[in-house]
Amino acid sequence: METQLLRARTPAATAALATIAQIRNQGIRNQSLTETADIAPVILTMDIFTLWWISQWVDERKSRSSAAAILAYFRSYKEWLRTSQARMTAGMDGSTNTAPATPE
Repeated sequence: METQLLRARTPAATAALATIAQIRNQGIRNQSLTETADIAPVILTMDIFTLWWISQWVDERKSRSSAAAILAYFRSYKEWLRTSQARMTAGMDGSTNTAPATPE
């Protein structure tokens, strides 16, 4: 359906794509928060060297998922996170040293 809407390139198709992306991104966020609820408090107790190794593994994992479609979805998700201020809601605004114990 998304492909058909992309090909249509009409204002209605653009609005429909935005709605689909919004729903998809909210679902991704909810799932990610649920799956990582126990991880955030552990990460906050780690030293800088351990965090560096974790970032290396994360970078390695992301590099294995380099298909153009995946990257496009990821860009869409990151843009949605920025505009929805989801990072701040999750306690990542830089002004606190604690993470929420559970997702919203």
